[in-house]
Amino acid sequence: VLFPRLMYQKGKGADLTRMGYLYDKPMVLLAWMMPLLLGLLVLNLGLLIRYLLPAYLPAVPVLQILVVGMFFTVIWSVPRGLLVVFDQQHIFLKAIPVFLLLGALLNVAVIHLGYGIVGVAWASVLFYFIVSLVANLYALRVLERSRLARLRSLADIYAPFAYGLLALAIVYGVVPGEDDLRTCAIRSALFSLLCIPLVLCAEFRLKLLAALRQGLSRQSV
Repeated sequence: VLFPRLMYQKGKGADLTRMGYLYDKPMVLLAWMMPLLLGLLVLNLGLLIRYLLPAYLPAVPVLQILVVGMFFTVIWSVPRGLLVVFDQQHIFLKAIPVFLLLGALLNVAVIHLGYGIVGVAWASVLFYFIVSLVANLYALRVLERSRLARLRSLADIYAPFAYGLLALAIVYGVVPGEDDLRTCAIRSALFSLLCIPLVLCAEFRLKLLAALRQGLSRQSV
C-alpha cells in the first residue's frame, strides 16, 4: 500500500519531502506492533516444532534468534520503498557488496570465537540491524530531516525492539521450564501483558481504532 501511494504522489508532482507521514506512520505501526507478534512466535516456536517437526528440536534456539531478527528485515521494507520512489536506490545498491562482506566477516568471526551456529544466528541478527539502520538513516536524510528529528525517528523504530527483548527475557526468567502447552500459554499471556504499553503507544500515535471504525462505516454505507 505504501509504495503505490508514494508513486501516486510522485506522479502528481508532489514534494515528496513533505510526504514524510507516508514513512512515519507505516514505520510506527511495524516497529511498535512487530515485537508483540514476533515475541509470541518465539515463545511458541518450540511447542510447534515439538509437535509438528520433532526432528528439528535441536534447531529451536537458532530459529528463535532468527525470528527475532525478522524485525529488522520487516522494517527495512519501508525505507527501501521510499528510496526507490526518490530514485536513490542505486546508492544503496552500491553498498550491498559491503554489507555482504560484513555479514560474511561477522559469521567467520563468531565461528572462530567458538560460538557455533547460535553465534552465527546472532551475527545474522546484528547484520540485519546494521542494514536496516543504514537504510533508515539514508531515507531520513532523503526526507531532509534534521539530526535531532533523525534521532527521534530511530528511537521510535528501535526502542520497541529493545523493549520486546527485555520483555522476552523477563518472561523466560519468571516462567522457566520445557516448552509444553501449559508453560507456553503462561509465557504468552505474561508477554502479552508486558507488551500492552507497545499497543497503547501505537494506538495513541496512529489512532488505529478510529481508522478501523471509519473503514467499517464506509463499507456499511
